Parts: sequence; structure tokens; C-alpha cells
Amino acid sequence: MSGQQVSPELAQPLRTKILVVFENQVLDKDAYLSKIFNLEASADTQIYKNIEWSTKYYRVSIDVYVDYVDELKPWVDDFCSPEYGELRDALAGCIFIRQCKDGDEGLAAILKMGQAGAIGEGFISILATEFNAAEDIRRGVEEDLLAHGVEVTTISARKNPPENDCRELHGISRIKEIIDTFQWDPKVMHTEQKDENISPQEFSTNLRDFTLDGVMGKLQEARAKYLTIESTEERESFARDVADEISELL
Repeated sequence: MSGQQVSPELAQPLRTKILVVFENQVLDKDAYLSKIFNLEASADTQIYKNIEWSTKYYRVSIDVYVDYVDELKPWVDDFCSPEYGELRDALAGCIFIRQCKDGDEGLAAILKMGQAGAIGEGFISILATEFNAAEDIRRGVEEDLLAHGVEVTTISARKNPPENDCRELHGISRIKEIIDTFQWDPKVMHTEQKDENISPQEFSTNLRDFTLDGVMGKLQEARAKYLTIESTEERESFARDVADEISELL
């Protein structure tokens, strides 16, 4: 391999695109796009370029692709075909926004995507506008999907609480958290200079003030910060220090 150049065909594209797939019966599609990506959505636009996604630790420029489907099975079959390989390789993630129910063929199709590892290191998520199924059936479906890399999060019928009873985020808040903690390529991430030398003690924001249920949320924040550190040695040191902070609480 010495002295040889990597063929352009073998070079992996940077994953900077997110595909949002709406089932057509979903209402207020533009509102979902606006709430998730903080953009001005319009029904006649299916590609939003250079959308800034930012957290307190980094910012990244992404493209948001939008598609609309009546039936998911033929859509998934096409998406998993060789013709769409370049698109799949460029996706950070795919978000399905749809109604879910018991015996849902659409969920079975999305499960197929997860089983096939259709978008590699990218994430696959389902934002369920509702999930019409008995509680035990719903949990079983969610666990089966999660076992194959597909996370379902449901919008609560209650007055829009961002957390469930275990203080985990759900609905739109959970979708945003998934994007926040995606492992973006360092080449596309921009961090603020002031954050580079932040210590685990400062970062933890007095973890001892949090309940045990809140520790998972802090771990998500720690992962987001960890991804912004370029030096391998500093990353390992940060991870050890945060682990020590967490272990003191358990």
C-alpha cells in the first residue's frame, strides 16, 4: 500500500445528512421539521442545505433530506437496494415520523433496515406520533427494534412533558438528543475555544445534586463532550475522570 493513493471510489463520504421520512397520514409535517431542526419548513422543499446543528460543546453543518411515503415496505426495499448505496453512506441518520400500531407492517419494514445494517454507523429512529397497542405489546416491539439498532420514541398524549417517569427524554426531545450524541466525524465538527480545557469537575455541574435517574442524562452529555476532544490521550483522561465522578454516585 505504500505510495499508493486511495481510490476515490473507496473513500467513505462524511456522514452529514439526515433523512426524515414522513408517512403521508401524519399531519403538520412542517411543524415537526421546524421543532427538530429549527428551520423554516415549507411543503415544496425536500432538501434543506447547510443547517447548523449545535450543542453547548460543538456545532456541525448538516443537510436535511425529506421524503413522503404511503407504504414503507416498497420504500425500504428501494432504499436498501444497491442504487441507493451512495445515499446510505452519506447519512448520519434516518428518522421516520409516523403513526404506529399493533401488527404494523411499516415497523416490520424498518426492522429489516436495522437487521441489514442499512446505514452502517448511522442511526435509525422512529418518532411515533401515536402508538396504538397494549402496553406489553408496545414494549415488546420497542425492545425488538432496539435490539437491531432502531429506537422508537413516542410523543406523549400528556401536556408535552419532555421526560418520562424515569427522567429519560422522549418524543421530539429524545430525537434531538440522539442527534446531539451522534459520533460526528471530527472533520465536520467545530468547537468553541473556551470549551477545550473544561475539566470533568466543571463539566459535571455538581453531579451530586442529581438523582440516580438523572445520571443517564449526564452520561449523554459526557459522550457529546468526549466526541469534541481531538487528542486521544485527553479523551482517555476525560473518560476516566468522568467515570470516577459517576462511580462516586453509584
